[in-house]
Amino acid sequence: MAVTLTGMLGALLPVAQGQTLYGLSFFDNELVSVNTETGAGALVGTGLGANVLGYGIAYRGAQLYTFNSLIDRIQGIDTTTGLIASTIDIGVGNLTGEGDLAFRSDGIGFLSTVFKGGLSTPTNDLYTFNIMTNSSTLIGNTGGVSIDG
Repeated sequence: MAVTLTGMLGALLPVAQGQTLYGLSFFDNELVSVNTETGAGALVGTGLGANVLGYGIAYRGAQLYTFNSLIDRIQGIDTTTGLIASTIDIGVGNLTGEGDLAFRSDGIGFLSTVFKGGLSTPTNDLYTFNIMTNSSTLIGNTGGVSIDG
């Protein structure tokens, strides 16, 4: 199992004892879990059923999501199998490099990316998105700072 993780859920909120955190391996397309009470890590699934170059992971309600920059889509991940459960087009395209995603308590998502459109100069864009309406809006850039989970 690869040690490098693209994101670890729970960085923004206090972690309840015994809660499970999830991470995506960057190169091996593996979903791993970490028990916060014991610190034990476990492989949930390999391959995710597809190639995923995930921009972090985050929960929206009871569903775990990542942004797959290989296909420019939000993807739901089944936490029992580690496989892709759903794929959602939010209308962004040609995002590359690194980034992250997060959801507000009302379900609205935020997506950051370093590069857009194959440019060699970082754009550091920040988007808001809604998976219920399959839409996104470019908010702007983060002033030269890349946001990476």
